[in-house]
Order: sequence, then C-alpha cells, then structure tokens
Amino acid sequence: DYLVYDGDLKVYPNPNQGTFNLQMSNAKLGEVNVKVYNTLGSEIKNFNFNKTDQTLQTELSIGNVPKGLYFLHIKTKEGEAQKKIMIE
Repeated sequence: DYLVYDGDLKVYPNPNQGTFNLQMSNAKLGEVNVKVYNTLGSEIKNFNFNKTDQTLQTELSIGNVPKGLYFLHIKTKEGEAQKKIMIE
C-alpha cells in the first residue's frame, strides 16, 4: 500500500463555502471513496465514485456546515490521501 500521490489531487476553490471541486488525475481506475471529517473526527459526508478515465473531476457539496477546517480522506484500492479544506 502507498499513499495516493498528493500531486494527483486538487481541491478548489479552497477556501470555499461548502461546495468545491475535486480533481484526481492519474492512470489508476476504479472505486474512489471520499469522506469529509470535521476537526473532532466526526464524519460529515461520504461520497463514492467510479473512476473510469485518467481524470476524475466532480463538484462536491457538504451542505451548510459551520465555518472552519475540514479534512477530506480520499481512498482508492491503491492507497489513501488526505486534504484540508477551509469553509468560510
């Protein structure tokens, strides 16, 4: 197991107001799970995608959540990565 290369992942805009884009660019295909956690470690949202092309680009919305720092936990069969997002 290895971490998904961080350069493969882009989250924008960051900071945002609860809606943002996730872009994942690499040759690996298959299921992608994205979980959003608050700073207390509570899961806020859970998304599942099937990556069928070199680039997965999708808009995610975590709804009306309090302003602050959140963590995206991205998991594929090849590995995992984490990104921070700021909600304003």
